[in-house]
Amino acid sequence: MFNRQADGSEDGPYEPVNPDDPVRVALSIGLDTADSDGAQLELDVDLDEVMPIANDVALLATESFRYGRLMIDNAFGPETEELAIPFRIEYWNGYTGTWAVNDLDSCTVLTYNASQDIASQRSLFYVDGSYEGAIDDDANNSDDGETVIESAAVVADTDVTVSIRRGQTASAVDADVDGINEDRPFFSSAPGEGLEGSVLIEFDLNHASLPYSLDFLSYDWRSNPELDVLEEVEDGNYDNNPRGQLNFGSYRGHDRVINWQEIYIGPGP
Repeated sequence: MFNRQADGSEDGPYEPVNPDDPVRVALSIGLDTADSDGAQLELDVDLDEVMPIANDVALLATESFRYGRLMIDNAFGPETEELAIPFRIEYWNGYTGTWAVNDLDSCTVLTYNASQDIASQRSLFYVDGSYEGAIDDDANNSDDGETVIESAAVVADTDVTVSIRRGQTASAVDADVDGINEDRPFFSSAPGEGLEGSVLIEFDLNHASLPYSLDFLSYDWRSNPELDVLEEVEDGNYDNNPRGQLNFGSYRGHDRVINWQEIYIGPGP
């Protein structure tokens, strides 16, 4: 089994760019033989070709592997309209030291367990204690300012499943692919006019409603998921679920962004 490094940190990618590239190589999968009485078959092969150990293993195949993480993009808009909650899968490109969208992923499936009676036990949920402004977490049993993830599905008691296409869900509300809305984002309902505020949402990568665990897409997002609700400080723990922030009304921005500046590039001579 090929897995992440023991400490969970970034690694790879293992994928050849071309046969003549001596650095970027795929992962080689080999075969060796052994017997309980000490007898061993000599395969007469040397997979690595550079180590001084001959007859090590027989090459079966070469495969590409990427270190990935799942992200929830921040979203903002008026408090009178629902917000799309887009997801993105990135992979670590160790050769450039940057993250990139994994456009090879068109198979990952995300499920929102709308039939779960308790909102905090769904795969996608609002983080307790993260509400700011007038958005209501329903602690006072009031509907004023309440916002619900996939409200239509909750009422219908029907789970929602979306598919990743080329590494991400669609970002537009009415986006589709070939007339099929499979890669649409999840949606959060509007809190209502004048009810501005923001909230954190989290996707549970190990939720029972998922067709398979997505824990291999976790990452070192924050130091303490329970105490540091609004903080994102890495601490070497790569088991954190992804979070995103929804902003209704005035756009608050992201804590890590100090300033946005658009650079105008005029016409050439």
